[in-house]
This record gives sequence, C-alpha cells and structure tokens, in this order.
Amino acid sequence: MVGGGQRDVNTLTGLLEDLPPLAAYASAAILTESVLLVGAFVPTLTLLLSSGALRVRDIWTCPC
Repeated sequence: MVGGGQRDVNTLTGLLEDLPPLAAYASAAILTESVLLVGAFVPTLTLLLSSGALRVRDIWTCPC
C-alpha cells in the first residue's frame, strides 16, 4: 500500500522503490534476463516435446 490508502498498481515498482538505485537496477537487470531466458527456453522445449510425441505416434516423420 502506498501512503494515503492508495493501492500500488505495479507490485515490482513497490518492491524496488525502497532499494538503493544500484540495487534496483541490478534487480531489474536480473529479472529481465530471467524473463528473456524463459521466453527463449520454454517455446523451444515445447516444440521439441511436441515433435517427439508426434513422432512416437507415427503422426509425423522427420524429413531428414
């Protein structure tokens, strides 16, 4: 909660506002890197698992 009974719309901003600037930037950089890593890893893993499941059931054959 922000002073005066107003609700903080962005929780991340509320958590970072009490940190020193360097720590806030470092936290934001780590969070951004984690999101980028998950954004790249999850679709690739999903594609691999899906293609493997289709291959096991002989629904899809690899052209290679």
